[in-house]
Amino acid sequence: LYFKHKNVDVAVIETGMGGRLDSTNVITPELSIITNIGFDHTQYLGDTLKKIATEKAGIIKEKVPVVVGMANSEVREVFIAKARAMKSEIYFADDRFSLKKPDEDNNIEKQVFNVYMNGEQIIDKLNTDLLGDYQALNIITVMQAIYLMQKGWTINSESLLSGLRNVKRNTGFVGRWQIMRKSPIVICDAGHNPDGLSLSIEQLTKLRGNKIHIIIGMVDDKDIGNMLSILPDSAEYYFTQAAIPRALDRETLLKKASDYNLRGHSYSSVSDAYDSAIANAGTGDIIFIGGSSFVVADFLKYFNSI
Repeated sequence: LYFKHKNVDVAVIETGMGGRLDSTNVITPELSIITNIGFDHTQYLGDTLKKIATEKAGIIKEKVPVVVGMANSEVREVFIAKARAMKSEIYFADDRFSLKKPDEDNNIEKQVFNVYMNGEQIIDKLNTDLLGDYQALNIITVMQAIYLMQKGWTINSESLLSGLRNVKRNTGFVGRWQIMRKSPIVICDAGHNPDGLSLSIEQLTKLRGNKIHIIIGMVDDKDIGNMLSILPDSAEYYFTQAAIPRALDRETLLKKASDYNLRGHSYSSVSDAYDSAIANAGTGDIIFIGGSSFVVADFLKYFNSI
């Protein structure tokens, strides 16, 4: 309704949870996009990928094309069947587009990709200020979406490239693989389910640093064991909780973490945990803040105040 009152040209509406029963599903869009499927909100969406995919597929509307960023064979058929029932064209972005880094680049402040369409290079050294490795999947999803949108909108190549270069500046995008300082390196990432956290930890362990310090908190409806199993046991941990009612108690998290050989101390607030990590970290160390969007939000609020 707000966008309608502002008379916007294009509105991007994101579901809050799932899709089929989400309040945003009252609209009929120009294009539907499903990024990927992972285990999250399983108590509401289902305990299998097929069940979760069925809920996500609920945003597919009759004769409205749908883009799927990535789907394994198990959920791919769910989307194809739903699209067929709705007489909607379906496009799997990773069937058509792919990205490859042109060389090994240790620059942590930008990412560079060569872009391929149907196996042929179409863009040389695309620059983006999106720094998470997982953003490669999001970029090919955007490529497929823009390719379809060009049939009804004027979106030229320079607009696409400029947009990807300046996502943070254009949108105020924060909290996803955001580098806050360099000595020690401080990074926050709001990946809050097993798939998201595992990609962040994989990228974190590739960085050159003496020791990793991890400030982590979760909400109480997550698969805690699965999340903790992803974390490296070589890191120093600062278990905490965000200032929200849904936060998992920090002492509960500390106790559960010991079952996975993760060692550290608990802190009553994200700010206390960060102060302790800064005091303990050497100049060549890495501090990572994550596990929950709310933990990252508390951290950013505190960091920007000091």
